[in-house]
Amino acid sequence: MIVVEQAWLQRLMGTTLYVYEMPPAPFEQADANAGYYTSRHAVMPASVREVRDPIAEIMQRGCEIRLVPDLWPIRDGVMRSTLQYSIIRMRNAARPG
Repeated sequence: MIVVEQAWLQRLMGTTLYVYEMPPAPFEQADANAGYYTSRHAVMPASVREVRDPIAEIMQRGCEIRLVPDLWPIRDGVMRSTLQYSIIRMRNAARPG
């Protein structure tokens, strides 16, 4: 599941992303929960694909997108839970209050 603040919806819809397909060999898993992989060496992409509709792309991959007015209650809840989670870019979330 991906949770997005409602205030970011227009930016998400208007964003063009680029998906870089990389050869798997030089990469090592850095964070199993978040799915982060890193390489200690420079890597040339095998291909690059433009994504003009990120929401459709995410949904085609079977992921749920939730829009919420405020991310902080979600963050606080998952941090108190036993769920595995990844919270990136929380510095961009609207401050409570």
